Amino acid sequence: MEWQGVKMLVVLFCAIALAVLVRATPEWSFDVVCYDGVARIWLGETPAQAHANVYRELASTAPSADAHAITSLSEYRETVATSVEAFMVQLPIAAVKPLYVLLVAAVVKFGGNGIAAAFQISAVAYGCFAALVLLSLIRVTSFWPAMSIGLALLLSPPFLEVGRLPTPDALSACIVFAGFHALVVAGWQRVGATLLLLSIAARPNNLILWLAVASWCWWRDRSARRSSLLGGGLGTVVYLSLNRLTGGYSWGVLFTHAYIRRLTDVASVRSDVTWSRYADTLLPGLAGANVLYPSGILFFVVVSALGFLTVRNGRNSVAERSAAGLVLFLWSALLVHFVAFPMLADRFFMSYYTCITVLTVSMVASVRKAGDLPGVAGAIASV
Repeated sequence: MEWQGVKMLVVLFCAIALAVLVRATPEWSFDVVCYDGVARIWLGETPAQAHANVYRELASTAPSADAHAITSLSEYRETVATSVEAFMVQLPIAAVKPLYVLLVAAVVKFGGNGIAAAFQISAVAYGCFAALVLLSLIRVTSFWPAMSIGLALLLSPPFLEVGRLPTPDALSACIVFAGFHALVVAGWQRVGATLLLLSIAARPNNLILWLAVASWCWWRDRSARRSSLLGGGLGTVVYLSLNRLTGGYSWGVLFTHAYIRRLTDVASVRSDVTWSRYADTLLPGLAGANVLYPSGILFFVVVSALGFLTVRNGRNSVAERSAAGLVLFLWSALLVHFVAFPMLADRFFMSYYTCITVLTVSMVASVRKAGDLPGVAGAIASV
């Protein structure tokens, strides 16, 4: 019991340290003005008031070089900074992540700075995410290997980026992984399912992951097929309802804004996607276009391959095959995400990478400890 307490204190210290680190080294992004803007509109400010207050807060909060980049780096950003109409056209893109916006709005409501709030929420979420990752790894392997693997992940640039950015990525990763931990590691099915559904309110693309988990449940357990279908349908309803309630754009409009041309007025809010234009985005997307950092996806492909080889050469129990199957469904979901939005931005895939890593560590540990409790693989057998 005493050693368990020490381990929990170490995990808590690391989580707090990581939260402090990402808060102390923010990465400024244009997106921050959009989330602050939606929060102010939802609190009842007029478009003109919200626009003025957001950019006033930006000027007083951001370093001058970062504020200049957000307001003047391109013609598009200059237009948004000077035109209320262009500003308002951007907001539905952020409004479809209502959970993050509501947290920013709560800070603004009580007199806080909406620009700073976005960074604070990301930092706290990253600290919670870090704690969950470390605790999950400790459950499936011994303490020091778990801490080494976990900290290597959490201190890598792609992971740190999600905590440094004023976007919902850290919050989304935290909720998704909390759902994974509850459902797969702890065996709390209802809690896990609820958290995974909630994650759609943090990032709508989490519907893809939710459907992957429901498909995995369908594949591995015939008796759960009805509930798997109901779960997939419920996730879709949640996604469509949130998109409708928040006034979100269609896929075609979002794709147009991201890859074809920027939306700067109401008349420009339309889809210009054609098959040829879509095809033109695929190869640049695979080559790392539109991202700040090279993707680490190949590293996690190798990690997954290690897990599959372990299952093939080890006891190859039903539980281990189920864990390997879940890894395959996660990779399928990641592929669907890329097909929908051809961009290898690791911050979108952080939840996938982390779940895949924990499952792989569990499979390797279960083979090395033949006859012992097979970590996540064993927990999966009871889900």
